[in-house]
Amino acid sequence: MKVIICGAGLVGYNIAKYLIAEDNDVTVVDNDPELVSKINESLDCRGQLGHASSPAVLEKAGVEDADMLIAVTRDDEVNMMACKVAYTLFNVPRKLARVREQSYLQTKYSTLFSNEGCAVDIIISPEQEVAEAIVRRVRAPGAFDVMPFCEDKVSVIGVHVLEDAKVLKMNLDRLLGECDVDMNIMAIIRDGKLIIPNADVIVEVNDKVYFVCTKEMIKHCLKLFGHDEEESNHILLIGGGNVGAYVASYFEDDKDISLRVIESDMNTARKLAEKMPSTTIINGNALDSDILEEAGIHQNDVCIAVTNDDETNLLTSLLAKNAGVSRVISLINNRDYGVLTDKLGVDVTVNPRDITASIILESIRHGNIKSLYALPDNVAEVLEVEVSGDATVANVALKDIKFPKNVHLGLVKSEDNIFIPYGETILKAGDRVVLSAETKNTKKITDLFTSLKEFY
Repeated sequence: MKVIICGAGLVGYNIAKYLIAEDNDVTVVDNDPELVSKINESLDCRGQLGHASSPAVLEKAGVEDADMLIAVTRDDEVNMMACKVAYTLFNVPRKLARVREQSYLQTKYSTLFSNEGCAVDIIISPEQEVAEAIVRRVRAPGAFDVMPFCEDKVSVIGVHVLEDAKVLKMNLDRLLGECDVDMNIMAIIRDGKLIIPNADVIVEVNDKVYFVCTKEMIKHCLKLFGHDEEESNHILLIGGGNVGAYVASYFEDDKDISLRVIESDMNTARKLAEKMPSTTIINGNALDSDILEEAGIHQNDVCIAVTNDDETNLLTSLLAKNAGVSRVISLINNRDYGVLTDKLGVDVTVNPRDITASIILESIRHGNIKSLYALPDNVAEVLEVEVSGDATVANVALKDIKFPKNVHLGLVKSEDNIFIPYGETILKAGDRVVLSAETKNTKKITDLFTSLKEFY
């Protein structure tokens, strides 16, 4: 597949890295000479200097015979125009654009993205996706990550294993046998290294475990790993921008939750107050102790820091922890700050670029992939794959299928039944399988589940 990526920032760079690893022909366009040089020096692809929406620049990048254009520059208008140019002048089949400005996404303007408009096939709204990711984490106390699969009937949960966890020193076989619940471990991060589990893998203290279960069993499964935290009733939100506004909107009408928002910009605070009359909006600096006192920092169960500044998010999280807030969630764009979060007591970090990359990869790997989540550092993915009728895995016992190394099948959704697959399990057309695999094996896996008549 030939792909043109517009934007050589962190998202564009990571998407290019993914696609190159799967032997795709990739060209990255950006108007920043340093970023283009970095692409040319560090990745096995071509960097093209120039404005991403320029027909001449796109033509030099080889857009005429491209299968897909991915526009992820910092400028919404450039992204939309790049898609329009790619469609109108070069007839590129698939166009994806990252759009941050929420006014563009209003239902009444939906025709803007039609072929008669900007010709965008897939729209990525990072702020909305990030907000939803934060809300899911709030709703699952104890989890540092929550991702929905199988039309939200199944969830993949990231959790730290505590010292009093029931699953300690259990291998996977014993865990599945004794815990009496349809839950399966998908991946373990131990001392920074990835483990895709097999029957003999043992769970240890401080492991970061990703497990899969039905949505109804999340709380029960969290207890197995030592987490029995209560749901939050008092939430302090730092930052009322796009992400903060989305988060606040989810809790605005929840009568069981008391929400207060601190926003430093007067105009933004005023607009938020007009939209959300049931929420207390405080205009001020969240690093000011008087403002924190006004917001009742000591009375809150959760503090969510989602300003546009990583340092502010980290520092307010630290202040909240020192004030006795039991759980803090911080939006962090700079991956280098990851080493600080544990030391500062941040319980959950949310990286917009990781979330955006997962969504884009899900769109790229259209095939039989219904949902996709890329684990941090892009080392592995959790996939939801649908079985085609004449796929290699269809109507054959799993024990007789030769899967690539480091692949683990977690749960199967077959019509209304959800269960753990074993060697004797036979998959049929239409079944959905949630599995984990090293990123380098993703194409091999999806080929096994895809119809022989289809192309990846």
